Amino acid sequence: MAKPPHTKHIRIASRPTARRRDVDDKDAERFRLRLTNDQRRADLALQRQLKEVWEL
Repeated sequence: MAKPPHTKHIRIASRPTARRRDVDDKDAERFRLRLTNDQRRADLALQRQLKEVWEL
């Protein structure tokens, strides 16, 4: 009995392609920038709150 067409050949990528690596690198860079921006924003908010407390 013949196998159905979709099971005849399965291609397994041994390693990510260069394009996929570039996309992953860009995603990682975007994530890093967003994380540092979030940290900076949180630091500024904390400084504002502390400044308000000290002014009271």
